[in-house]
Amino acid sequence: MATDKQKKPQVIKIINLSNKDITPNKISILSKGLKFTPTPQRSNYYEMKDDISEFCRKLRLAEEFHGKQIDESIARNNSNYTPTKGKNKALDCYCDYITNFPFQFTKKQKHSQNFNKREWNDLIKLREDKTITIKEADKGNAVVLMTTNDYKNLVLSLLKDETYYERAQQYNQPKIMYNLRTLINTYREGLTDKEYEYITNFKCKSSLFYGIPKVHKSQIISETCKTSTDILIKIPSPNDLKFRPIIAGPACETHRLSNFLDTLLKPFLKHIKSYVRDDIDMLNHLPKTVNEKTLLVSFDVINLYSNIPHTLGIEAITFWLNNYFELPTRINKELIIEGLTFILENNYFIFDNNFYRQRSGTAMGTRTAPFLPT
Repeated sequence: MATDKQKKPQVIKIINLSNKDITPNKISILSKGLKFTPTPQRSNYYEMKDDISEFCRKLRLAEEFHGKQIDESIARNNSNYTPTKGKNKALDCYCDYITNFPFQFTKKQKHSQNFNKREWNDLIKLREDKTITIKEADKGNAVVLMTTNDYKNLVLSLLKDETYYERAQQYNQPKIMYNLRTLINTYREGLTDKEYEYITNFKCKSSLFYGIPKVHKSQIISETCKTSTDILIKIPSPNDLKFRPIIAGPACETHRLSNFLDTLLKPFLKHIKSYVRDDIDMLNHLPKTVNEKTLLVSFDVINLYSNIPHTLGIEAITFWLNNYFELPTRINKELIIEGLTFILENNYFIFDNNFYRQRSGTAMGTRTAPFLPT
């Protein structure tokens, strides 16, 4: 039942920075936002079957290992182990029931669609149009559409800044993995077998670079948005648009090491007075009462992550490691220092079929990145 306190859905603006016109139907699609999920046109029974099978596997694992002491590994590769049936009749009965139940009804069940056929066709056209690039705005609840050429040129203008980036003439992924294993072998004694396998044994893929439009930093776009009440705002190629650089490496050579170090470093955050966890934590940091002349001041650091020198970031982490004792006793502090250094110095990525390396700062995208500015 609707109430006055219910929040109305936020209106998502479409900022068209290209010279192309957008049809009303495509405007309707984009206004739903890039996180909108269309209802599948048909059920994927094989996927449903796999999901139920994995759910039952997790139940059997929870039942088998309940109350048992597990090893001290901080990270580990996913296991394929599946407990056998026959250990718990009630659990067996339940798993058999949910495995067979859905398929008796869903094959004939009609789903309520949130996309019509025309919208599906236009969505496919948007996806297949390589002349335009669609991105979510960095802030402001907007979808940004621009020509692919403009997008590439803006990204390349970032990558041409030799203070932060350089073209990688020789990118050798096997060599990076070899150097990673050599580093981890140095501190092998303090790691469990599962941790060692997690950090060194996986299929890796090169990181990808992309830019998020900072429309709130563009005076041209901001002023136009303030004066327009339309969902669609068209501003072809504004000359003051900037990007937030993101290096996405969810399976890059150093991502497992970064995840591992992130887990080790998180306990140190409680010792850092300047650390703010979230909005609620920010409110807890503010005084209950203030003088009427008190000013609340905020600072916006330009390219914060890119501007932190490697040596300064490592020096800060070293300080916390030396002054607070949050690491497991088996973990050598030098593993943290050398591991972070390895991550920072091997930050390679691809853009437009060319390889680059970030020379300064850390990448927004790796798990350990927030620790350096904190």
